Amino acid sequence: MIIFSGILYWNYTGSFFNNSSNLNEFIVERVVDGDTIVLNNSLKVRLKGINTPEHGMSLDIAAGEFLRELILNKSILLDNHGTDRYSRILGYVFISGTNVNELILTNGFAHLYYYDKDNYYSSMEDAELSARKKELGIWAPSKNYGCLELDEFIWLDEGEDDSERLVLKNSCESFNIIIKDDATHIYEREIGDEITLETKDIWNDNGDSLYIWDEYGLVLFKRY
Repeated sequence: MIIFSGILYWNYTGSFFNNSSNLNEFIVERVVDGDTIVLNNSLKVRLKGINTPEHGMSLDIAAGEFLRELILNKSILLDNHGTDRYSRILGYVFISGTNVNELILTNGFAHLYYYDKDNYYSSMEDAELSARKKELGIWAPSKNYGCLELDEFIWLDEGEDDSERLVLKNSCESFNIIIKDDATHIYEREIGDEITLETKDIWNDNGDSLYIWDEYGLVLFKRY
């Protein structure tokens, strides 16, 4: 179930303006994708704490449409949390008293994506957990859910010669999968009986997530 219609229905799960010192009002001029917008002063804003599906992935268009219907050409309040390496503002967007970042999580259009936890983190975490329990959006299970066994997962990278290693075993027929971390590292593979993926500096030693989807939905998820 998507909490979204011609008349917007707010499922508000977080406290209003947990960090309100930098609140400013803007009009949303353009929605780039499910987690990026452009304001009427031409500044680009990356919604903090979330990551929606990348271009070409399932639900990437739906996530963008959800955000577009929600805030395009409307007045929003922005809680500015600085900039990222691409000079985009990192922020939380509010409309009619609702945390938009959180609403996207609640509807299953994104997963958590944090380098540093702030005052919004707890309510954002609850929003993601709610979507996971309801199996909404990116959390909807594939018919191949349960086919893959995580045989080995080494993410600690302690030196130049060390590599990260992911070994998956498949108890079903061959199928195509997308492997992703919390950030934007994406690997497309076909898995038969087993697959090994060796990487370098992809999985965050201090905590990350492993997502595996196929064309039908979520196949495997692990967070550490």
